[in-house]
Amino acid sequence: MNQTSTTLGTILAGSSVKFGTSGLRGLVADLESHLVDAATRAFLASGLAGVSGSTVFIARDLRPSSPDISAVVHRAIVEAGFIATDCGPVPTPALALAAQEAAAAAIMVTGSHIPFDRNGIKFYASTGEITKGDEAAILNQPIEGHYAYASRADVSMSDGHEHAQTLYIERATLLFAGLLTGQRVGVYQHSAVGRDLTVALLEALGATVIPLGRSDTFVPIDTEAIAEEDHRQCALWVTEHDLDALVTTDGDGDRPLLGDDEGRYFRGDELGILAARYLRADTVVTPATSISSVETVGWFDRVARTRVGSPYVLAAMEKSDADRTVGFEANGGFLVQNDMTIENGTLARLATRDAILPVLSCFAFARELERPLSGLRDLLPARNLQSSCLRDVAAERSAALASKLKDASQGESFFADMTLPYQLDLSDGLRFSFSDGEIVHIRPSGNAPELRLYIEADTAIRTSEVTDKIAARLEETLSDLG
Repeated sequence: MNQTSTTLGTILAGSSVKFGTSGLRGLVADLESHLVDAATRAFLASGLAGVSGSTVFIARDLRPSSPDISAVVHRAIVEAGFIATDCGPVPTPALALAAQEAAAAAIMVTGSHIPFDRNGIKFYASTGEITKGDEAAILNQPIEGHYAYASRADVSMSDGHEHAQTLYIERATLLFAGLLTGQRVGVYQHSAVGRDLTVALLEALGATVIPLGRSDTFVPIDTEAIAEEDHRQCALWVTEHDLDALVTTDGDGDRPLLGDDEGRYFRGDELGILAARYLRADTVVTPATSISSVETVGWFDRVARTRVGSPYVLAAMEKSDADRTVGFEANGGFLVQNDMTIENGTLARLATRDAILPVLSCFAFARELERPLSGLRDLLPARNLQSSCLRDVAAERSAALASKLKDASQGESFFADMTLPYQLDLSDGLRFSFSDGEIVHIRPSGNAPELRLYIEADTAIRTSEVTDKIAARLEETLSDLG
């Protein structure tokens, strides 16, 4: 076995594996055992998981590569002198809830929504998601000792699976008892790790549940840039099965999609606004990419904007001294900063993104107003935001594009047919705000070789028109840049 004395940051240099939101992301081919082992040991050595002898919870999504990566993580935990409790395949928020109950750290093996040839590892301190400061501490942690080369057969996994699932279901059923009685709800199962758990949870709340679209191969559902075929499928299933709603999540169950009784998916930030209103939030924290309706709807005392990523949202939430502070992202992942009293009890803080809470909050809000889910759309300002994604755009190409468009003359040429002048915000990518109120926001993904595009305008037709035009122009510009 090789001996080493270096840092995780040094080991990652030159690899496709990088720190993104709350942990590592990269190509499966590059997530070799020695790197996974080193990352796990760096996390444990940083003190974020407590002292040797503490318990660390583990879970994973349904990607083909996740069991083997999880086995390496498990082996590293045990060899470092910690106790490993394996929850198996459960959603990230279910793992976080189980770890929170035990005041323990946790590690989730997941690539979230990115394609199956990639994967990742999320780290959770005993207090919840790691911060950007924690990230730096992990990357700079000296790694000494050997690298483990484990397979699934090399470790004995304790079973925390049933306990994590039970806790997650109970959190919802205690607060939303009987909420879905009389409702017909479809669950788009695909390859989501919580596909069966979601069915059980909704049935426990009284719904008649119709499982749909189960897949034995991994399906990368992106709740932030919903594919056109997913929109069409939602409409077809709602009509075919006479559904009141269609529910699904991304791969690891911390980002939701909710389709209404008319077969239309809500945007994630629309779900966040509606859920925040139901929870009577006074302060909302959300990234710059969320729709401007969060301010113009007029429901909240304060709206704070951040860079994209739950660590930034959580950091801003922690600075709030308001009694009812929530956070959400354009992908729908929802966070609460304070314990909150709601209709049937107290909603306890969960220091990670959750997919089921905003879904159930919207159901509860609709019931409170005696409307179908589609009726909630009438409460929001007439504003439209569309997200899309240009895939396989390496970081260096994104940087070259940004350098070009930051130049005023180049920017004005690129946007010559928009309503000039514009204001440029560089706090997270390039956010162009035009004089007629339209917005074009271009930013590289923090955890995949993708370029994200967010277009906001007054109507869906105009938003779609601008999205297609700018996406095509970006493709052409990237091609010219080489």
